[in-house]
Amino acid sequence: MKIYLIRHGESLANLGLVSADFSMDNQNSLSQKGENQIRAIIPAFQNCNIVRIFSSPMKRAVKSAEILQSGLTNKPKIILDNRLK
Repeated sequence: MKIYLIRHGESLANLGLVSADFSMDNQNSLSQKGENQIRAIIPAFQNCNIVRIFSSPMKRAVKSAEILQSGLTNKPKIILDNRLK
């Protein structure tokens, strides 16, 4: 078994456009650059046989996981885990 770790793409909070406060997470999605960052790593995972994607439930992490999942041919299941906050 191999485990690959990635961080979410650049978020709006990283740019200072919204609060980084956890209570404001519903506003803290990915920037366009952050979405492109995740798309850019998809080819590196195409042949890795990813079967599950574990993600924090934070909006920026979920969006990153969804972008990654959409680019993989086998569409691995996304599992949200509060311990990853």
